[in-house]
Amino acid sequence: GFGWPVIEAQASSCPVICSSNGPLPEVAGDGALMAPAEEEEELARLLIQAIHSFSTRSELIERGLANVKRFIPEKITDAYIQLYTKLGS
Repeated sequence: GFGWPVIEAQASSCPVICSSNGPLPEVAGDGALMAPAEEEEELARLLIQAIHSFSTRSELIERGLANVKRFIPEKITDAYIQLYTKLGS
């Protein structure tokens, strides 16, 4: 899938800790802490860091909200128009 749960969490001001596998790094941008899915201990460490560190949570929320702006419908529509215009030339 595309990674909509990451975008929805970021749009809801939730700090995101996710896998660095698949499309998630591109979708999450710099608004998430990530580790490979098979590295459970590292993912657990990142969760604990987010739970115990107010500054980490605040930074993730701020970066996540900024990241979500890439996915507003107007931006996506403009990107498609530019792509199709370029392909049509």
